[in-house]
Amino acid sequence: MKDNKVIDLGKELRKEERRKKFEDFKRKAKDFWDDNKVYIAVAAPVAGKVILETVKLVRRHHAGRIELRNKDLRLYDTSLGHYWELKRKLNNSDWVTINRRRNLGESLGDILEEMRVLK
Repeated sequence: MKDNKVIDLGKELRKEERRKKFEDFKRKAKDFWDDNKVYIAVAAPVAGKVILETVKLVRRHHAGRIELRNKDLRLYDTSLGHYWELKRKLNNSDWVTINRRRNLGESLGDILEEMRVLK
């Protein structure tokens, strides 16, 4: 038996319209290239360098922000040899409490848990 296919005319028209638009875009791009080869040859390396430097700057900025976040939200416990992840940055009164209780012999983990700053 033969497959009887139903052709959706609206769908076919939209496909044809997209194809025409793409062909028009390709023609315009080719014309632009032909008219402006010299300018593009000069501008492309400059634009590439600008983009490269911008990407480097954004990477450096992002790495610095991650480093700052880790500095503020991670606390190293020398007795256990590992980091405690914090919910928030500790303020001065928190540090006073931690130092006072550490001097009394309490573990850093117990202090942080009681202060409810652990993640």
